[in-house]
Amino acid sequence: MATQYEEKKDTFLLQSDESKITIKVKIGNGQGGGFFIFREFERIAVNKSVTIEKGSECIDQTITVVAVIKDKLLETNWTSVLVTFKEDDNKSVSFGPYKKEVVNDFDTIIYTIKIKVKK
Repeated sequence: MATQYEEKKDTFLLQSDESKITIKVKIGNGQGGGFFIFREFERIAVNKSVTIEKGSECIDQTITVVAVIKDKLLETNWTSVLVTFKEDDNKSVSFGPYKKEVVNDFDTIIYTIKIKVKK
């Protein structure tokens, strides 16, 4: 059983200095796993959504999502991660779903998704 690594980079454009940002992560394809959300080097959530009260404090910072997924289905080796940013009354912005097929049944994949917040 092997471990694969997948790194992605993206940018989130903040619409309002005063709005909150809610970050959600969804692990897909029926596989098992968990995730961490970091703001710069501070862990701000584990396996749950998080709301940052003042989005403007995140400008020029990186939100990093690290998802560890263990393939558990014999029917498919596909894994995926979807990260969604929701800013108050504005539309949600989704990153992904990032998809990767593991080589063998029961392999593990670690996604590192770095999202830079810009104004």
